[in-house]
Amino acid sequence: MEGDAKSTKCLYCGCEETIEAHIIPKAFGRLVRGNAQNTVRVTSGRTKKDQFGVYDNGILGAKCDGKLGEYDEYAHSFCRSFATNHKITDQGFFQVDGADCAKFSKFILAVLWRASVSKRPECQGIELGPYAPKIAEIIFGRRPLSDLPEFDLLLIRLQSSRLVPENFYTMPNRGKILECNSYGFLLTGFRIAAKLDRRELPVKIQPFSINKSNIMQGAVGDFDSSPEVMGIKKIMASNALCRPQKGAIPGH
Repeated sequence: MEGDAKSTKCLYCGCEETIEAHIIPKAFGRLVRGNAQNTVRVTSGRTKKDQFGVYDNGILGAKCDGKLGEYDEYAHSFCRSFATNHKITDQGFFQVDGADCAKFSKFILAVLWRASVSKRPECQGIELGPYAPKIAEIIFGRRPLSDLPEFDLLLIRLQSSRLVPENFYTMPNRGKILECNSYGFLLTGFRIAAKLDRRELPVKIQPFSINKSNIMQGAVGDFDSSPEVMGIKKIMASNALCRPQKGAIPGH
């Protein structure tokens, strides 16, 4: 799909000419697309075919994009191998031994940061406010992840009796975790919930904060009742030309 045509300097280092930088890494577009030629982005009133999803060619230079690509590659590998690498605990939670919680957490922050600096219409409403400078320093390696105590990352593995959750991903949207400000999106079988708020999570939830743990674990939830899927259903119901397709990505 089209990015902004105007050439500019990297928004992080200010040195390099920008390149096409995907908000959600294009490797996830390939994963969702499978053998189809394109993913399908669902928007109100129409559908649009995208080869690898939403990108912006006005935000990052090659070197800085490559730095974030280290997190992108890890997250793609993690999601792709999850089916064979996870176990379900006696309490009914998923767990993945040996996973790099910090690297996956930085991947999520990188997605949110790219969305926040992009002028793409699909990224409207993603504003990191006072957290933006610190997040940038963390994902580009200048500060440790522990310098952002307001951040809590929760993962929910989604299941469905009718659809294949691994065939979907969405762009980030603002939301709430209980009363805390957060951002959520679907990512090939997971629901990502990223809290950015000074208020703490309830004590019983805190052990599942991925970025503050060495254990990759989370709840197992229902795909069909997730907020993002409910949004997809509403869009599809209002668009007579749109039918459920592999890789449907809701826009704005």
